[in-house]
Amino acid sequence: MIVFRTYFIKTVPTTERQMTGRHVHSPEIWENTKVLNLPHISADIPYGTVAMAIAVEQLFKDGSLCNSSVFSMLGHQDGVVAFGKTIEEAALALLSYLSLSLESKCEL
Repeated sequence: MIVFRTYFIKTVPTTERQMTGRHVHSPEIWENTKVLNLPHISADIPYGTVAMAIAVEQLFKDGSLCNSSVFSMLGHQDGVVAFGKTIEEAALALLSYLSLSLESKCEL
């Protein structure tokens, strides 16, 4: 399941391109963050704080998001963020991780 929060659509200017981000809630992706080797914000960083904003910035700076356009916020239950050039690209990344999450449950 992915619950989209439509109030959090934001275009983020970068040095290379414009991106659209989407904050969603997906227990399946969030619970499988480590199994999927998904970039994530530590559970001890509360949602909506300056510390979280700094942690997100660090994911971009340290290259954690070079190969993934999805990350989870372990300090925000079921909280996942996806981004892409378009909202469709971000949604496809979410669906891909949701599929992988469901597959990993089947294998356990």
